[in-house]
Amino acid sequence: MVALALTLAAGSRPAAAQTSPDAPPSAEPAPPPPHDDILVTGKRVAGSVISSVPPIAVLDSAALRSLGVTSMADVMKRLQGASTSANGGDPAILLNGRRVSGFEDLQSLPPEAIDRVEILPEQEAARFGFPPTMRVMNFITKKHFRSLTLQQLAGTTTEGGGATEYAELDATRIEGPRRASLALSYFRWNPVLQSQRDIRPDPDALFAFPGNVGGIDRGSIDPALDALAGRPVTIAGIPQDPARRSLSNYVDSPRAVTDLGPFRTLQGSTDTIRLDGTLASPIGKKLDGSLNLSLQADRNVSLNGLAAGILRVPGGSGVLPFTDPTLVYRYFPGIVLRQQNTSLAAHAGVTLQGGLKR
Repeated sequence: MVALALTLAAGSRPAAAQTSPDAPPSAEPAPPPPHDDILVTGKRVAGSVISSVPPIAVLDSAALRSLGVTSMADVMKRLQGASTSANGGDPAILLNGRRVSGFEDLQSLPPEAIDRVEILPEQEAARFGFPPTMRVMNFITKKHFRSLTLQQLAGTTTEGGGATEYAELDATRIEGPRRASLALSYFRWNPVLQSQRDIRPDPDALFAFPGNVGGIDRGSIDPALDALAGRPVTIAGIPQDPARRSLSNYVDSPRAVTDLGPFRTLQGSTDTIRLDGTLASPIGKKLDGSLNLSLQADRNVSLNGLAAGILRVPGGSGVLPFTDPTLVYRYFPGIVLRQQNTSLAAHAGVTLQGGLKR
């Protein structure tokens, strides 16, 4: 009886579950992902204008190269459509987010030194002391830049004269806030003579060489000459000496005509020399300064023909075969009338900028 009880007790105990060695282990639930904050760190473009209003247009260095410009003046012309204000005025100029003394302060910079151009709307102009009707152009330079550029251009016309020659030497160095640039240029515009164009001399001109003789108050030259010609003679060309001393040589003497083409310019010659220099650097810890100097010399020369004069010849003097006084209208050879204009213009601009407390 005891043995049977032990056996029943053992049989009533549940059998332990046996696991197959090939069965996969039971999957446990994955822990929830950590709820960490995502921190994004950004940095504004150095020299860019801090504003809540987005720029109208932004051009990087690649976009500037695609314009095919060779000077800052060309950049201004190509971007004129976007930079012109609503009232048609020119934009205000910033350099690296700060005011400058004028466009002269950056016109000697090569376009390759510009890293970015921002065109801001009119409402941003007041923040920089400009009227709120002007758009703002902010030019941002590269942090490190050096260049030495020599440029030479030449042009001509299809009919001769008026050829142009241009040469320019630029040197630029930018090291962070320090900037220095120097530009020296020379422009030559050759004259266009009247003889280089299809312009004929005026056949009714009074003045000529060796001259035309006429009567006083535009009347007849001499009654004796009128009798020989059978008509009133009011103007006649003076024959070469000694034929000019014979009255009969004036009967059919045509009016003398002189071609002033070689002595008159349709467009005078122009010579222009320009020098631009800019130096900018920090002054102490809280002050920045820039100095711009420019000098331009111009000379224009034009020809206005030959010197002319009216000579009164007394009658019976033996110089001319007339009994009455006459007037001789003639040019003086070798005396060319020249007009020369020269000008010298200088510009200086100084800018000081800094912060006071906040």
